Amino acid sequence: MAEAFKKMERDILEHAEEHDVDVVARKQKDIAKHEEELKKDKSKFMKDLREKEIQHDENVIERKQEHIGKDERKITEENKEIEAAQAKEKK
Repeated sequence: MAEAFKKMERDILEHAEEHDVDVVARKQKDIAKHEEELKKDKSKFMKDLREKEIQHDENVIERKQEHIGKDERKITEENKEIEAAQAKEKK
């Protein structure tokens, strides 16, 4: 039972990690788009807005990368616990 729960938890973490990776990729594209728009903008207001958008996207990327690292560590722990449980069952 505990092994099934660990597998389910690992699957959820893997899904969350995939989502975070997708968010990072989207935000990187957004940053590139904002940088292009920043070059074309003529008003100070719009340039400031683009810079704030870029800063926000960078903050989101940083936060999501931290989440990815935490998820990867947790998935590794879960895999070790599952393997240990399976090894005990085989004995």
